Amino acid sequence: MSMTELQTFIDSFENTDKSDINLIKKVAEDLKKSADNEIITVTQESTAAIDAEYKEIIDAVIAERNAIKKSLTDKRAAQELQNQTEHDRYVSFFSIAKQMKQTFKASAAGKYIDIEWNIDKKLDRLEAVGIDLLDDATYALMFKDTQGLNITSLTDFNRMIETVKHVNKHVMINNEYAKAVTSFHAIGAIDVDGDYHAKITAALDSFTSKINTTAENHAMGTKEAYALFFYNMSDALDGNTIETQDEFKAYTAELFDRALGADIKTIQATYNELKSLNYGDVNYVGALQTRTLAIKDMVATTSARYERSADDICAKAFSDINVSNESGLDTKLLAHSYDINIRDILNNISALKVTSKTEVNAGFIESVDAIDLSENRLKIAGVSDETAEKISDLKAAFITALNDNVPTRDIERELGTTAIHAQSEMDTKHLTYLCKLTA
Repeated sequence: MSMTELQTFIDSFENTDKSDINLIKKVAEDLKKSADNEIITVTQESTAAIDAEYKEIIDAVIAERNAIKKSLTDKRAAQELQNQTEHDRYVSFFSIAKQMKQTFKASAAGKYIDIEWNIDKKLDRLEAVGIDLLDDATYALMFKDTQGLNITSLTDFNRMIETVKHVNKHVMINNEYAKAVTSFHAIGAIDVDGDYHAKITAALDSFTSKINTTAENHAMGTKEAYALFFYNMSDALDGNTIETQDEFKAYTAELFDRALGADIKTIQATYNELKSLNYGDVNYVGALQTRTLAIKDMVATTSARYERSADDICAKAFSDINVSNESGLDTKLLAHSYDINIRDILNNISALKVTSKTEVNAGFIESVDAIDLSENRLKIAGVSDETAEKISDLKAAFITALNDNVPTRDIERELGTTAIHAQSEMDTKHLTYLCKLTA
């Protein structure tokens, strides 16, 4: 500070003791503080201006730097992607080429190939990595130096795929045929017995349904399906000689002839049971009726089952007893049921009596009147005209006695004696009839 400035500073104090050092010191300090604050403010403002100016410059440089770094990163990523794509292309091509060769060789060896997984998806992968699947050179390189395949173009490749489909078809057919083999063996393993028809029908249905399903699944005619089955499965059929559908139909006819024979034997066995029934058995009537109805039902069922007339069935079953038609069988069965009629007639005669427990009333008389002892029935059963007329008259006399409330003992005794004569006459006719029928 110059002397002039110092003098100016001292002169600034008005009405003040200019020799007061403390006062001068305070004023000087205030001036300094004011000046310092002014410098700080100016400095701060200048610094802020400089910071703002250089921040723009720095932000611009950083943005440029980041842009350059991003560009370098993008270029690197693009190059790495290109490198990976080239890598994938090479690896995928030669890897899939190897798999394709193995697939086609497996097919040539007769194995089933999942075309979608083993071919279609592989081609999709090659296309995804940029391989031109329409270029013949692709297939020529893919199958280069591969013996037996002879694939040098897209056409050759498509031909091979069709071959794979053909092999697949026959593999699937043979897999289905393998199940039919079991069914075919089951046909021949069935024992001929009373249930043979049901068993053989079920076994044949099981086999033919499998063949027919295979024919439908693979758009084959049934004749082709049968012929292919017997040809393809010949080793598994244990010396089978059937080769065509017509031959199988002939075999089926033989099986149903066996079934018919089994059913005929069942009919014959039932008839033999009927013949061997003991007249004295308590359940004779029921057993006879049951077997008679069973034989009639068997004849009708067998006739419908084999589409043969009832006469033909009866002739086959009963030729040894001179039955040639259904009418002849009915006559035979009638002869055996004759016993039932005789027994019923005798029971009806024995019902014409009054015991100590009998309550003679209108209801009882009505039930006696309803008993069938007509002369016509008696005569058909073998009762002589005289005996039949006598039985009819005695029944009428018995009812009259009941209505008149008079004793019936004498009539009952005469009915008993007459019943003995009637039974003898009916038995004689029955035995004569049986001898003629069963000679």
